[in-house]
Amino acid sequence: MSEPIPDMKWYVRKSKNLGLWSRCPFATTHDCPRYYQSLSLLGDAGCTKIEEKEDKKLLTKWKRHALWPKTLEQSTGISSTDNRPSSYHHFCPEVAYDTFHYFATFLAKYTDELDSELAQKRLSTEDAKSTDPRWFWQFITPRHYSECPLFAPLARADARSQQATPVPAHKRRFTRKTASAPDPITIPRAQHTSVRGSTLSSENPEDRQIVFISYSHSDSKWLTRFERHLKPLLRGRRINAWSDKRIRTSDRWQEEINLALAASSAAVLLVSPDFLASDFIADQELPVILKGASDNGLRIFSIILSPCAFKEAEFKFMDSKNGPQTTTLSVFQAANPPSKTLAEMKKSEWERTLLQTANEIANLNSPSKGTYEPPQKQNPPRAVNRSGAFGPGDMPPPPQYPPDDPRNPVFFGR
Repeated sequence: MSEPIPDMKWYVRKSKNLGLWSRCPFATTHDCPRYYQSLSLLGDAGCTKIEEKEDKKLLTKWKRHALWPKTLEQSTGISSTDNRPSSYHHFCPEVAYDTFHYFATFLAKYTDELDSELAQKRLSTEDAKSTDPRWFWQFITPRHYSECPLFAPLARADARSQQATPVPAHKRRFTRKTASAPDPITIPRAQHTSVRGSTLSSENPEDRQIVFISYSHSDSKWLTRFERHLKPLLRGRRINAWSDKRIRTSDRWQEEINLALAASSAAVLLVSPDFLASDFIADQELPVILKGASDNGLRIFSIILSPCAFKEAEFKFMDSKNGPQTTTLSVFQAANPPSKTLAEMKKSEWERTLLQTANEIANLNSPSKGTYEPPQKQNPPRAVNRSGAFGPGDMPPPPQYPPDDPRNPVFFGR
């Protein structure tokens, strides 16, 4: 596609090149009216709502602000037909990513199923990437937060407030280059120490293989024991076993998880009833892991902790060549059979199972491509975010018209 794929890699890379924070520092309902507008409108369109009392308080605050839109053309809006959202315009890219997994300011669904089918056939012949937004959206306008018209005035106001009222250096979002220069703003370069920094390699972190460990927090004791087996085996090796325990209090936790997933060449799944029941694992982690296995030969090591629906539970992901797919974790050989879980073993047996898997990880080579043959192409999956809100492919796309077309029933909220 001519436009970039506005995913997390694109966003973070652009931030790094510009010398900015990886994510917008004003991405809260209290710091940016567009962020608030976008989040509030999504609540009216079926997503999780802001608490009513808080929503009214924020609306009152922002309506008095100089950056509040003065015309409908400037306002954030959602177009709908038959009460079904069809397009999103003037959206905050941070909110768009958290909901639809793309940093964009305008997104519009396909007009009808025929257009969607034709587009998917065309994308298949083009060998489009599974992350290409055109699989789900007819139109999309990528946007980095530095291009948002609200970013510059918010940054300037923030810098001026810091000059008027001294703020401790560790709490500042922006610092001036010199005291005599009133306008220029220097924005600190983002750091990703938990994924690409000190936890990998100070010389060249890209040389290391990252093994992503996916687990439910209810099974933390098994993760701790598995890491005990890994530690002596990985000492001195260029393999980094990563779990969300690496995330520090000040880090953006979801961004760190996404970065680790994107860089992984193998994954360990600590499978249990809590693991299989987790919406976040099913909707955020496993689609990336399964796609990596299909596209790039990412190795998957499953350890079955306790009796669960290991063979029956199905998960959806996007295959680059065949489009949306559905599979079970049982297509990958597990370290132990479902009939003999770790919880049902003697201590010496489950310790040996963990040790055996740790040894396989310690001896990992560069992954080879094509190690997994995906099942036959199926219908596009229902993409749901962590809060259970709708996403791409959630509903059949209704007829759609341009925002200024009188046939388009557009509702503007806040």
